[in-house]
Amino acid sequence: MMSSFLRTHAFALCFAVIVGILAVLPSVLAPLALHDDYKGIQFIYLDDEDIYRARIHEILDGHPRVAAPFLYEYKNDPVIMLPINEYVYAIPALVFGLSFVMVAGKFLFPALLFLLVYMLAIRLIPKEKEHEAMLVAICAGLLVVFGPNLLNYSTSIPLLMGTGHHEVLLLWTRTVNPIIGAVMLFGYLTLLWCVTLRKYRSAYIWTGVTLAITVGYFFTFAIALSILGALMVIALVRKEYPMLKELCYVFLTSLVLDSPYWFNTLTAIGGKEGRAFAERNGMYFTHTPVFNKILICASLFFGISFLYAYVFKKDRVYIKEHVRTWLFLLALLIGSWLAFNQQVITGREIWYHHFVQYTIPLALLVCIITSFLVWRRFLYKLWLVAIFMSMAICLWLGLASASSYEYKIADFRTLQHYAPFFTMLDASPKDCVVLIKESDEEFERLIPAYSHCNVYTTTSAFFGITKERIVHNYLLRIRLLGIDSSQIHEYLIAHEDEVRGYFFTNWDQQFGHGEEPWILERIASLEETYKQFSTENLKKQLLTYKMDYLVSKEPLPPSLVLQLPGITLVNQVSGYFVYAFEK
Repeated sequence: MMSSFLRTHAFALCFAVIVGILAVLPSVLAPLALHDDYKGIQFIYLDDEDIYRARIHEILDGHPRVAAPFLYEYKNDPVIMLPINEYVYAIPALVFGLSFVMVAGKFLFPALLFLLVYMLAIRLIPKEKEHEAMLVAICAGLLVVFGPNLLNYSTSIPLLMGTGHHEVLLLWTRTVNPIIGAVMLFGYLTLLWCVTLRKYRSAYIWTGVTLAITVGYFFTFAIALSILGALMVIALVRKEYPMLKELCYVFLTSLVLDSPYWFNTLTAIGGKEGRAFAERNGMYFTHTPVFNKILICASLFFGISFLYAYVFKKDRVYIKEHVRTWLFLLALLIGSWLAFNQQVITGREIWYHHFVQYTIPLALLVCIITSFLVWRRFLYKLWLVAIFMSMAICLWLGLASASSYEYKIADFRTLQHYAPFFTMLDASPKDCVVLIKESDEEFERLIPAYSHCNVYTTTSAFFGITKERIVHNYLLRIRLLGIDSSQIHEYLIAHEDEVRGYFFTNWDQQFGHGEEPWILERIASLEETYKQFSTENLKKQLLTYKMDYLVSKEPLPPSLVLQLPGITLVNQVSGYFVYAFEK
């Protein structure tokens, strides 16, 4: 059976390998370009990849909950983001090492995503002409993998016009999310299609299990659940009660499996404190609708194509023969709109901007299959040209993305100077804590990503940190810099982005700029608190929480050493001075 599958889909498998190679090339070529300067710090420059590496490392360090990947304290606190997707990397990393697994994942998961999209598309497409169905399915896979980068107009248009260069890696090469969520989503959709066909008796069980594990990334779960809801409504309207029953079983299976998680999550975000916790993790309390340009275009293309075939061409027999495909595509669109706009009813949304990671691929899938159902039949030559052009542009964009590392090579070389420092930390006792005197967010995020140690302070404080600890951490760092109470106002105004990074209460504040009213209020509050804080015993403040090493870019000034009796210089590595208190 396997040999038959390989023969039938050999062409698609070749494209999957090509996709994987294009995706992984930057992670392979960048270290090679450094030659002897490469010291083991990986080429990962997509947003938050260092955070995801730290979360995986936390599992390998024996903290399976990943409640506080950066801090020594709070590791047993409740979590609202289960590390399910991180375990996909952590388990093989026990054997092969984390760095190897992360690079291998950049080949394997984009290739697997391509194959899953291909397998879903080949099932949705009518099989009148097998070679055309395979061609469209391959095109669908390429569009899903490379399409999000293609629709990034700020980079793709200059690239197409020959006036710019590509500095953006493929979205699906980002470690953990959204790639693992995308693999789960398209695997889930393939199973969901099987449920709608009602040919496989246990399909709803495996579909429910797959839906349950998507809670590892909220955006995957939300859009998967929205599509399920859309199919339920369609089945109810069409009075297809047997299918509706099995779709309900999918939901119930997921609900039962995830019930402990939902209990802990709803408990964690309950009450005033819970509301603040939820907002800090991306929740908004609003009823404002959201409109997305790509989804609007896909919906119009779908609707116009259907009306053209049904009304103008009166192709109703063919539509009726493949009504199940039409309804499934409709559910993908409705589910995408629901994911963006469920807050109109519920009043709660989670940072909707992240949904485009999945709505764009789904919109592209709907358009390519709709083109097969309609425009292949009436404008065949034009349709065929469009298919081949889409494939060519996708592959060309993949090649351009593969060379994007060249424009980041200087930053990549600079990162390597941290390697000796991490080697020193790994020779220290497990779960040691490092306090960096200067504000250096990149360094703070890399420490738990590349060693078994934690940091004393971090702005990556979505989980596992109290308000009191955040204030303590920030004021302590300011005091270590030698800022006295008469200088605090000027310092806070000059470092507005720093205040924002520590004290945002929602993601609009986190990603905003300028002296907004809440920032000015926070600065005024910090000024008052610092007047008292700056007069207390510094060593006692420092040791309020566990601290093993105080790290500075320069030797500690004598005035600071006098306030920290017993502190000594124990190492000088990677250009940093490492201090510790005498035991």
